[in-house]
Amino acid sequence: MLSAVAGAILLMVAVWVLPRVIKLVKHYEVLTVIPSPNNGTGHLAAMGDLQRHQTMLRWAKECGPVFVLRLLWMRVVVVSDPVLVSQVLSRKADAGKPAVFNIINELFSAGGHPSMTSSLDSKSPYWRLVRKGTAPAFNPNNLRRGMKHVITSALEVCDVIKSVGDGQSVDIDNLMVREALDVIGKVGFNHDFKAVQGYLTQSHGDAFYHANKGLEEITLRATNPLRPYLKFLPSVRHGEAHYRAFQTHMELLLKTLKANGPPADDDVSLAAHLMRLRDPFTGAPLSDERLLPEIATFFIAGFDTTGHTMAWTLYLLSRHPEAEAWVCQELEEHGLLATPANPTPRLVEHEDLSQLVFLTACVKESMRLLPVTAEASSRCFPHDVRLGGYNIPANTWIWCYVFAVQRSPLVWEDPDSYKPDRWLQPGAEYFTPPTVPSAAGPGGDQLPSSTPLTTMNGSNIPLTAAVSSNNGKACEASKDQGTGPAELPQTERALRFLPFSSGPRDCIGQNLSKLNYTATLAVLLGRFRFRLAPEPPLGDSDTEDVLAAHWWAPGTGRSMFVDEGYAVSLRSVDTKLVMLQGHQRAGGMHVYVDCAPIFVLRLLWLRAVVVTDPVLVSQVLSRKADADKPPVANLINKLLSAGGHPSLFSSTSSKSPYWRLVRKGTAPAFQPNNLRNGFKHVVGSALEVCDVIKSAGEGRALDIDNIMVREAMDVIGRVGFNHDFQAVQSVREGERHFRAFHGHMEQLLKTLRARGPPADDDTSLAAHLLRLRDPATGGPLSDERLLPEIATFFIAGFDTTGHTMAWTLYLLSRHPEAEARVCQELEEHGLLASPANPTPRLVEHEDLGKLVFLSACVKESMRLLPVTAEAASRCFPHDVRLGGYLIPANTWIWCYILTVQRSPAVWDDPDSYKPERWLTPGAEFHTPPTSAAKAEPAKTVGSASPEGSNGGSSLPLNGAMDTCGLGSQGAGAATLPPAERALRFLPFSAGPRDCIGQNLAKMNYMATLAVLLGRFKLRLAPEREGPGGVQEALRLTLQPATGLLMLCTPRAAAS
Repeated sequence: MLSAVAGAILLMVAVWVLPRVIKLVKHYEVLTVIPSPNNGTGHLAAMGDLQRHQTMLRWAKECGPVFVLRLLWMRVVVVSDPVLVSQVLSRKADAGKPAVFNIINELFSAGGHPSMTSSLDSKSPYWRLVRKGTAPAFNPNNLRRGMKHVITSALEVCDVIKSVGDGQSVDIDNLMVREALDVIGKVGFNHDFKAVQGYLTQSHGDAFYHANKGLEEITLRATNPLRPYLKFLPSVRHGEAHYRAFQTHMELLLKTLKANGPPADDDVSLAAHLMRLRDPFTGAPLSDERLLPEIATFFIAGFDTTGHTMAWTLYLLSRHPEAEAWVCQELEEHGLLATPANPTPRLVEHEDLSQLVFLTACVKESMRLLPVTAEASSRCFPHDVRLGGYNIPANTWIWCYVFAVQRSPLVWEDPDSYKPDRWLQPGAEYFTPPTVPSAAGPGGDQLPSSTPLTTMNGSNIPLTAAVSSNNGKACEASKDQGTGPAELPQTERALRFLPFSSGPRDCIGQNLSKLNYTATLAVLLGRFRFRLAPEPPLGDSDTEDVLAAHWWAPGTGRSMFVDEGYAVSLRSVDTKLVMLQGHQRAGGMHVYVDCAPIFVLRLLWLRAVVVTDPVLVSQVLSRKADADKPPVANLINKLLSAGGHPSLFSSTSSKSPYWRLVRKGTAPAFQPNNLRNGFKHVVGSALEVCDVIKSAGEGRALDIDNIMVREAMDVIGRVGFNHDFQAVQSVREGERHFRAFHGHMEQLLKTLRARGPPADDDTSLAAHLLRLRDPATGGPLSDERLLPEIATFFIAGFDTTGHTMAWTLYLLSRHPEAEARVCQELEEHGLLASPANPTPRLVEHEDLGKLVFLSACVKESMRLLPVTAEAASRCFPHDVRLGGYLIPANTWIWCYILTVQRSPAVWDDPDSYKPERWLTPGAEFHTPPTSAAKAEPAKTVGSASPEGSNGGSSLPLNGAMDTCGLGSQGAGAATLPPAERALRFLPFSAGPRDCIGQNLAKMNYMATLAVLLGRFKLRLAPEREGPGGVQEALRLTLQPATGLLMLCTPRAAAS
């Protein structure tokens, strides 16, 4: 009995399955004649690759304008010829959508009902109802009412950017998608999703988050037919959980709409048009099951595509400053650009949109080069059709691959370049194929003479021949077909630009999208300048070309960073600037000035552009330039705090809100008037040094460098933090010492906090630090933020000043004539000990400005032996032109101070110690030789290379470079603004990131040296006399390699 039942069941299954198998086999046989990329295991694996659009483009070039993909049991016909694509998408064709679109229904509603986007049949009464019933909502006249919401959302983006702070990297893709979400919510549904405001919190529970995760799952299911059945996989279950969460948000939105009651008669919003729809079968309002997928469709299509398009446009403009300059000029002509003369431009109005012609061209070119809907145009026909000379069986998935159409070298001139000006020509979106004679298709069918069928091969042979000619090694062989299928109707003009698709199922909301992206980009580009974040690449993938969801979107979401741009930057530096193998430090690197004022070092995978010309250095460090610090500055973070947080010194971005907070908040502590309060601590520390020297006794050599660094440490502790370090030993290198140093800093912070809030009249550095408020929370700065700042002031406060004082004492000991002039000056002010005056008076604050020659001696010491010899490094978030060369974005530019200050082209007798050179006013400035050179205006593109000084040479800068075998480059990058006066003396750096504590340093070294030189005569210890006795070492600073042993003799006892 059981066997009979089993046999009957098997027979029924066979009767049901066998015809379908036979039909499928015949289907395969028909399609085998169409070229297919060689891959014995099919093409499913390639479809799972986020770079598949590039693979598809390559296959289109290899196999021709029509080829077949094998995805398990499915066969997909890919079309990449604009003529054939226009035929498939034509309003005259009766195409539906392939069954693969059912996958999206699971996201749009719990019941899996189709929507206007996913409905397979364009003759469906529901599809026609929604398409026709909602079209008026996107009428340009009705959309004008929503313009205010677009502007409001754009201004909210501006507020978010401002709150993050200048220079702080922003994930512009995430932010623009959120803005588009708010726009569709406000304009379409009169509902505020507050997505832009949510950028700062990045909630994982909002509609934005679940929609994006849901789209990722759709992508995986669309390219893997088995995935819906693999529910045992955690990733599949997570995807479905995001489906349900997103649907909950849509259900809440629908409840809100219904709670508002029937829409008013003059309500032209999308929500009003949806609520007015009547079921074509019952005449009643559409049920929730029908409305929910429609709302979700407009929601998804309304924010995801437009948001990514705006982000890509901002990215591409950031990479093409010449196009950005044209956009800015256009905005300025309409009063929409913020400038120093017009810091608050007017708001864009609806009438402006059509006048922003070049901005529109830039967006179009972005959509051509990086089409968000790169692969969204798919169709199928309920009957057999002939396409490109091939028979296509009924219900075959025909994939009109937009990316391949818009990047084809046979359809576009220079297709991989960003050229917005191509859109200034009328009809640029249409493709005009070469004229061809009439031809017979395979099987003898006569094609209409007006049918253009040559495009992809670039010749004047019929398309069918072109297809056959593509069957070489790259594609499997094909054979001719018979006749019978219906010919698709010809289109009047073939589109080659399809960001909104085409035909009866094109994007219904494209007018809103255009309104949004034009207005929003006008607001943002009129107020901000966007550049890629300076972080180094995070991997080998080209994030410009990552397919991240059902539509094309930036894949990493990391602050507009693109690996491809970084790789190009390194190649540009490699080939355009002279490369020097290796380098010497500690006084040796200045030999390269004889080669060129700008050259490149190879440091493993890094390239550092070294600049030694004071004119160029001043340009790089100028306050007018928007330079940051290179990522190499992050190396010091490990020393400054256990958590490795950046500080005022090491923050790579000078636009960071924390950098600005600390820089501005602590600057008053270093004002001369406030520092006068700490002068007593400087003198007290100097007298302690005298006591140490006295206690050591005459004739005993002391490491004066170690002592002076200790003194400077005590000064910063007492003046800055009201804390006595008692000369803690200077920190050496190594992990062990890092941890020990962190412990000292943590203990200091505990001590400061234990004192309670600082008094109102407390002007110390510690007080200013403790008063700082976190720009993100408004509360006091956390220990994690305060510790690196305290450590920064601590390190910068003692290490640099201490070594500077030691070098000055050493150089004066080697130049007794200079020392004699210092003593004479001290004696004139009653500050010199002598047998007649064994106890000179203590130096006072008013004395410092009078000790002119002592000041000159310290300056000459800082010129000859600059402690911060190599601390001035910068990088730019965009390509710049410097010294006639193109410097790619994010390149490490090393303004080498030692080389500038020891250059024979900049200084007279640079290796000699001549303090008297500082008695001439303006000695710190460099006056280049007179030349015909004239600085370029800022941000000029396409002009000649700027000329300047190579320091003492009569040649212009370009000529100086040419003497080293270097030539000038072409234009294309922003030119740095010329500095008013070029500095050749840079011990405290220059520009917005110069040394904030230089006033304290000057007060300390002037007062301390006056005390010491007024009481002691210092000479090198005998064992350090002779060659090699004192050597320089570049560690973090330029310091004596093995200390500085000196004998100290009291002047009161000296003869």
